[in-house]
Amino acid sequence: MAEKKSADTMIEQMPRLLRTLGRVHMAGTKALVEDFGPDGEKSVRQWIRRYAKWRGHELRKGHMALGLPINMESVMRYWDNASTFHLMDEWDKTGSWAPNDVRVPIYDGECKIYEPWAEADFWLWGHVYCDELHQNVVQAYHPDAVVVIPQALSKRDDVCNFHWSMPSNARKEVDSIDPYPGQDVIKDWKADTEEGAAACALRRTTRITAAMIHYLLEILKEFHSQESDREFDRAMELLAVDRASAIKKEKDSNNWGSDPEDFFNNYDLPYSTIWGYEKKATPGGMEIQVSYCPLAETWGWMETPTSIKAYCQRACLGMAPLYHASLAGTVSQCMPQGDDSCLIEIKKTD
Repeated sequence: MAEKKSADTMIEQMPRLLRTLGRVHMAGTKALVEDFGPDGEKSVRQWIRRYAKWRGHELRKGHMALGLPINMESVMRYWDNASTFHLMDEWDKTGSWAPNDVRVPIYDGECKIYEPWAEADFWLWGHVYCDELHQNVVQAYHPDAVVVIPQALSKRDDVCNFHWSMPSNARKEVDSIDPYPGQDVIKDWKADTEEGAAACALRRTTRITAAMIHYLLEILKEFHSQESDREFDRAMELLAVDRASAIKKEKDSNNWGSDPEDFFNNYDLPYSTIWGYEKKATPGGMEIQVSYCPLAETWGWMETPTSIKAYCQRACLGMAPLYHASLAGTVSQCMPQGDDSCLIEIKKTD
């Protein structure tokens, strides 16, 4: 099973996971814009809007399950991804808080999703993401809500200034949203310990990653149907290369080893914390039998097509040899394609 980790260890995993979330947007956008031009640009916006609406609805589900009022203070104090673990202490000191009016800053070095965009000069489409995402999230969360971001890191400002607001006559009640069949909403939101809260934040952020990948595939199938599978595979290859390059940089700077265990332990998704698995040594490597995967669970709720398995294949086959040339990865069983578990093998080839 997943190893029990301290809150500090789980919090240390969050920046890398958030950076990977930024890389998903960058890989999908590059594929769409490079291959479809203006039509691809429209598809990027549709992709972000659908994904944002999903996030807003999931926020409303979670906050209602916790018994929180659906307002701007709740949306910022109980945001869905792991960013708040790094920002809330500062926001309590520097932010302005009222139920229907919240203002908080995010300074350079604090937004981990943005960091890969800055490194790659991905300014325009990084800003499109921020602009489309936040307004569509908050509108799906509460129909009367708006967010204004007059300064943004993605515009090369020194800070993101967020102003979340609802009018004084905003409706007091909003409709509840039914959970997916089998979804335990409170599981991802309620925790009695810091370790539990950190695990919830990691799981929610992983689900967000799953949703972003799901809606990329949905947009491709709807607007670029003839090329959808090929194009999705290309986006997942771009993503795998970018992720592996980032992990390799960390490996080189931290003197990590090059064995399969080193690759697994330093992976950018928190396998060791919130996945359920058994691992064993094999000749020349290791085998991981995955019984629980929050990505696969989320895709199951969303009835994601089985072609999502291209993500799983690229994430293992594409990333292992880029982490180190001696490594190879295989995925012989995959839950998104209907298997009861995932079977991953990582081995040395020389």
